[in-house]
Amino acid sequence: MVFDRVNKIVYATPSPRTNEELLRTWCANNGFKLVCFETESHTGEAIYHTDVLMYVGTDIIGICLDVIKPEHRDFVKEKVNANHKVVELTSDQIQSFCGNAIEAKNEKNELFLIISSTAYNALNKDQIDSLLTSYKEIIYSDIPTIEKYGGGSARCMLTELF
Repeated sequence: MVFDRVNKIVYATPSPRTNEELLRTWCANNGFKLVCFETESHTGEAIYHTDVLMYVGTDIIGICLDVIKPEHRDFVKEKVNANHKVVELTSDQIQSFCGNAIEAKNEKNELFLIISSTAYNALNKDQIDSLLTSYKEIIYSDIPTIEKYGGGSARCMLTELF
């Protein structure tokens, strides 16, 4: 589940690790709208975690639309564009962990995007410039052991414990 806490929306793709019925129950019990859509990875399988392909910030979303099945793509585009600026990621970029990012705020209410060095180096200049219109800074660090053996990246290390 990827949360848009500002607009009370959950984005999720069903997979062996994400059950659609439980998503619907959680959203109903917590007052969130569900945007549920199917994906297909480079292996032909469903993407197992939604945070592999997208992140949601206060006013910007990074998302790989290419891995969303065509019959769901326009629906998801409409939903992400309704409340946010969108930075489109490529399939190659999500394999470099660009979707596994998380927004953080400091005590001055300044927003930052936290990603890995692998992800940062996979972004192009236009994407970085677009992100910097919403973030004071993009914070990144080398985390190759987590990315190689842990099955995730920066967002997975920090998660949303708030």
